[in-house]
Amino acid sequence: MNMIMNVAGMTIMNTTMTMNVVDTTTMNTITTMNVVDTIIMNTIMTMNVVDMITMNTTMNMNVAGMMEAFPHFSRFASLNEMQEYLQKVLKQMEAAVQTATNKYAHILSIAKQYVQNNYNRDISMDEVAEMVSMSYSYFSRVFKEQLHQSFSEYVLSVRMREAKRLMEEDPAIKIKEVAELVGYESVYTFSRAYKQYYHVSPKQDRDG
Repeated sequence: MNMIMNVAGMTIMNTTMTMNVVDTTTMNTITTMNVVDTIIMNTIMTMNVVDMITMNTTMNMNVAGMMEAFPHFSRFASLNEMQEYLQKVLKQMEAAVQTATNKYAHILSIAKQYVQNNYNRDISMDEVAEMVSMSYSYFSRVFKEQLHQSFSEYVLSVRMREAKRLMEEDPAIKIKEVAELVGYESVYTFSRAYKQYYHVSPKQDRDG
């Protein structure tokens, strides 16, 4: 009887040990899955940043070149080492995005100042894009993404604000003069643009 009880006790103990091993294995598997999920997420983020920044080769912003190739899992001796590596990658990504943002801000500042200085003549996005060493299509995309309006919409807003200012400062000014001063050869084209922008004709706005 005692031998049977001892065997039963050993069986229970072994079963408990087996369960503990299974629990430990399950926990490690879940942890590994979480780490893999994190790596996949960060890899996707890295790819997106690379795609976003390397579109413009003239900016020479290749994020892939700033970071070493993502290593195989076997390189890491522990989960902590993998976590430290991921944190390093994220910091590099943040720095790259910040650098790109600063470059965009500088380029857009130049473009906006150019419009401010030349709104009174016929200006095109081609000449502005060339001035900041960007392709027409890429400059157009960056401008709209950063300023939430197209280049032509920005030029229009500058001209319309200036036209309104001119009429407020000199109520006797002729509409034709205003049109010419803000870059329109045709009074009709100017009046139509003004009405679409302010929902009132320039003459009605000027006369109050």
